Amino acid sequence: MPSLVDRTGQKYGRLLVLFRDASFPPATNGVRVHWVCRCECGAVVTRAGHELAAGDTQSCGCLKVDEIRKRPRNHGMRADPAYVSWRGAKDRCFDPAHDRYSSYGGRGITMCDQWRSDFRVFRADMGPRPAGTTLDRIDVNGDYEPGNCRWASASTQATNRRKPSHIWRGRGATIREIANDVGVPRTSLNKALVRFGDLDVAIAYALARRTADQ
Repeated sequence: MPSLVDRTGQKYGRLLVLFRDASFPPATNGVRVHWVCRCECGAVVTRAGHELAAGDTQSCGCLKVDEIRKRPRNHGMRADPAYVSWRGAKDRCFDPAHDRYSSYGGRGITMCDQWRSDFRVFRADMGPRPAGTTLDRIDVNGDYEPGNCRWASASTQATNRRKPSHIWRGRGATIREIANDVGVPRTSLNKALVRFGDLDVAIAYALARRTADQ
């Protein structure tokens, strides 16, 4: 019978072999030897030695998941109208060479991390882009993020150009201005307003959260 190949410490794809799994029956011709492995993602799994040697298994399963996640970025989604809007918004916020950067990223407008890093998250939050609409920020001084974006027609957007969105202390003010006045993060106040629908309640909630976090 062939001698046992000790795979301890060897690396197969994303899998690092830790030790032999003695819970499996004794090997016959070496094909039933199993090894406990740690994947690069942190998962611990057991794999057969012959599968490791042949390259049939190279991860706990996360490699396949990662490959699947990559496919939509390169297959079909670029034709999605929502992708065009998402890509354009990102460029306006983060590309200084963009011809409209000064009106967006240049004045502090950004996109939340979840949307910036993955179009699919943006698409799940916003849904498909209806015909005749583009991406619009409800608070034109706010960021591209859930609760502050909608699909809107050109006429709707034309009435929403940097106008004050709320009455605050007797004057028109944007969410950013109000947040600065009361000393809370603009994003926190905006999310609270979306949640409660009342400015005073949203301010009280944002202030309470700020105190709790300190």
